[in-house]
Amino acid sequence: MIIDNIKLIDGSIQNAVVESGTALPATELTAGRIFFLTQVQGANAVGLYIYSGSEWVLFSSSAYVDSRIAEIVGTAPETLNSLSELATALGEDPDFILTINTKVDTETTRATAAENQIASDLSLETTRATTAESGLQTNIDAEVSGRQASDANLQTQIDAEVSARGSADTSFQTQIDNEISARTSADATKVAKAGDAMTGFLTLHADPTAVLHAASKQYVDTAKAASDSALTAETSRATAAEGSLQTDIDNETTRATTAESGLSTAISDEATRATAAEGSLQTQLNTETTERQNSDVTLQTAISNETTRATTAEGDLQTQIDAISGTGGSTETETAARIAADANLQTQVDANETAITTEVSDRTAADNAIQAQVTAIDNTDFLRGDIDDTMTGFLTLSKTPTAVGHAATKKYVDDQITAMVGGAPGALDTLNELATALNSDPSFATNITNQLSQEVTDRTNGDNALQGQIDAVEAAYSKRITTAVSSNHTVPSAQKGKNIQTVLFVDSSAAARSVTLPASPATGCMVSIIDATGSFGSNACTILRNGAKIMGIADDMIVNTSNASATLIYSGGTNGWRLVY
Repeated sequence: MIIDNIKLIDGSIQNAVVESGTALPATELTAGRIFFLTQVQGANAVGLYIYSGSEWVLFSSSAYVDSRIAEIVGTAPETLNSLSELATALGEDPDFILTINTKVDTETTRATAAENQIASDLSLETTRATTAESGLQTNIDAEVSGRQASDANLQTQIDAEVSARGSADTSFQTQIDNEISARTSADATKVAKAGDAMTGFLTLHADPTAVLHAASKQYVDTAKAASDSALTAETSRATAAEGSLQTDIDNETTRATTAESGLSTAISDEATRATAAEGSLQTQLNTETTERQNSDVTLQTAISNETTRATTAEGDLQTQIDAISGTGGSTETETAARIAADANLQTQVDANETAITTEVSDRTAADNAIQAQVTAIDNTDFLRGDIDDTMTGFLTLSKTPTAVGHAATKKYVDDQITAMVGGAPGALDTLNELATALNSDPSFATNITNQLSQEVTDRTNGDNALQGQIDAVEAAYSKRITTAVSSNHTVPSAQKGKNIQTVLFVDSSAAARSVTLPASPATGCMVSIIDATGSFGSNACTILRNGAKIMGIADDMIVNTSNASATLIYSGGTNGWRLVY
């Protein structure tokens, strides 16, 4: 066949003779010879071939090129189906892995330094607290010893007091026995007020004026006569009143009978009305009961669903709380959780770094291969059809393309795609697989950077929380605050904690002093007042209770003994400050 009007690379228009057959010619081979293979010959497919001078080369169609490109793109998302979009996703950073590694290394260095500092602070605080506890134990031991000595002395005094009281009680009993004997002798000459018999008459000198006074016969007879007269008059009055009352009863009986008849009629009518109303009410009640039962079923179902949801949510929340804080909430558990989170993050970063490193290496190798082929391409003797021409069958090219507009052979396209894929693993040799590896995220580099920034924030917050726990541990240990006082003094509110002891060395040599206890102290708060100059005897120190009781009494306390000291510990709102020593 003859193909007309083939435009050559130099712009000239020529006709081309195309041979055809079932096998590619093996003799009379010249560069530029075109042959159409009508059936498969070994590894050679049906199509249009051109002899390059050393071998027959099969022309590539646009459909083939499109299919190979489609294989590379695969099902990559729209935002990651080109090298440009992949470059944008990586922040257009040719050193993306180095950048990420630098940020990770910086954060690791910062976190390690912070954790070392916290560990150092915790060690120092543990040492300080141990020393403080040792000193406190020494003070407690001394106090116990002093208390035991005081208790022994107090018991001695109590024993002496019991002995003295016993002697005094014996003497007092002797005096009581003597008095009883004297009283008995005197009473033998008199008539007893009860139990004795008296002969003769007892003459009274006047009428009784009180309930328990004895009454004379004359007084009793006069009272009886007056009572009899009053009884006769009352009998006449009662008889007349009873007659009037009977008349009133008869009238009331007649009225009540008439009223009862009318009431019976009204009750009958009301019973009829009530029966009808009760029937209607029963119907409404039955309807309401049915509706309530249906509502109860619906409500019960909703409650059950909500209970199930709440139980599941509580379980999930507890799981998250346990994962974040551990079950104990101690600094060691928090530190272990942080270390585990760091290890997990490092594992993820390492995985991403490996995938990205492999991709960068593969892309670099592909770019170098393409550049090498572009450099070696010859632009001469290349045939191409005019843009307006239509060619049937296959076009076989004699040379590989060397310019942007050159047609590409199948082999060239395959080589370029192979070079582009390079040694990429099977799981990362298409744009779709690369997009999947980047989580289909066109802003992968930005998001990774943001995640690292968030991790830095989380680490900082975690460090702050850990420091807060250390501060709490420090606050939990006993602290003693010593202050010299030469004027009236109020214990600061910051010193009212349960494990804080305020020691005040009070100088009252110039004038009397007052110490105001802290308001609303915590149980266990301790305040010690010490006579620093031995002057409390001449210039007393008044301890102002500031709203709380002292020894269970709502009153201030005065220390007016030279060289004395007083230590008070707050026991709670009921008894307030208790004097320790």
